[in-house]
Amino acid sequence: MKIEFLTRKLALIETDRAAETKLPIAVIQSARLKLTLLRAAPDIGTLQGWKSLGYRETSRGSDVEHTIFVTPEWEMNMQFQIEQDSTRVVVVSMKECSRESA
Repeated sequence: MKIEFLTRKLALIETDRAAETKLPIAVIQSARLKLTLLRAAPDIGTLQGWKSLGYRETSRGSDVEHTIFVTPEWEMNMQFQIEQDSTRVVVVSMKECSRESA
């Protein structure tokens, strides 16, 4: 899958300027690994099958938000744009959370 970021600040996660995101180092390192896994996944069904990602879907009106856990305290929120021959992942946000509230 192809990865895009909603904001330029989020895109810094994969660069040498990642500290500018103000995210904890452990979150940046884990997010980079999760992004590698997202790129390697052939489809959304595969992501759902990888239980260690903590994948879930949330509906908000007509929008569906997809979430994976980056660390036990942080999650990555995404949207999928499905095209004829590929799926594009748009990283919408990284936010602090708690697995108990999931």
